[in-house]
Amino acid sequence: MKKLMRKTIGRTAAALCLMLALAFGAAGCAKASAVSEAAPDYSSITMEAIVAANDMQVLLARHKSVLIAYRSSDSDELSYVYVDAEYLYQKVGITSVIVDKDAIWQIDDVDGEMHPYYYWFAMDADEEAETRTTPSDFAFIDSVNAGRETIKSIQDNRDGTLTVTTLLNAEDTAESMSYYGQELPEGATKAEERTEYVVDGETLENVSGSTTMVIDGKDGSVSFIEITYDADRPEEINELEAFLQDLENSPKTDRRTVKIIYDFGTETECSYEFQVDRSFRVITCARLGYDYQYSDPERTSVYEGDDGSSLVTIYAFTEE
Repeated sequence: MKKLMRKTIGRTAAALCLMLALAFGAAGCAKASAVSEAAPDYSSITMEAIVAANDMQVLLARHKSVLIAYRSSDSDELSYVYVDAEYLYQKVGITSVIVDKDAIWQIDDVDGEMHPYYYWFAMDADEEAETRTTPSDFAFIDSVNAGRETIKSIQDNRDGTLTVTTLLNAEDTAESMSYYGQELPEGATKAEERTEYVVDGETLENVSGSTTMVIDGKDGSVSFIEITYDADRPEEINELEAFLQDLENSPKTDRRTVKIIYDFGTETECSYEFQVDRSFRVITCARLGYDYQYSDPERTSVYEGDDGSSLVTIYAFTEE
């Protein structure tokens, strides 16, 4: 990591200060020291600048890869995301998600047995091109909160990094929690998020940090992040790549139909269907705005993924 260049008082300046103190009294030296210790100018460091500096495309232009490790004070479980020009790989518990330019797969390792899920885009080609995620789309600065945080302080860590402390107010925190399906603890009235970004003092690349949930003014759970640049690709990716290649190249002799129906029973009703081998399950990526998927047109049973064997019909709506 490049060192942050700082103006310091050298031995010559220190000796000069000592001579001035002897000649003119301690007050003169104190005044000189006060001038040299003027507060640094951090006016160019904004959340917008930090977000821009940590855009994954910007990072991958400077580094071959980015490895982001996550942990929480509420759990001993470690999860991570690895991103390079070819792959985005996310590991959380028993679940791995692997993304490349052509496909998205989810693999659940249950008692050593692989359960593969294929992400199918139930839309036309133009909509799919706009919706599909690529490795460089991943953002480890929360896209929901980006730009909303207020910088409260900036501290020079004397090692080439700065700690930028931000606060997300209660209203924006509530919106963020709603987006991620989170709820306040029982009896709590509001939450705020305090984040400490440790960034490179020159490039503003994020190297680590933590986010604390402040519940009714008291610190609660803390999530931590550590970032490694130019890391080697985890061996798990190579193993999964080989596994998926074998799966895709295996003979497709036992297929079933998966169908999604949009706006069932209305004038705008339309459907998409495709054939899928019974050797893997299906997760459906529906059109933007169609966040509610059901196994029946009456909307009594939420669709949560198929069993990997049955014929599947999914009903998608824009509202519950």
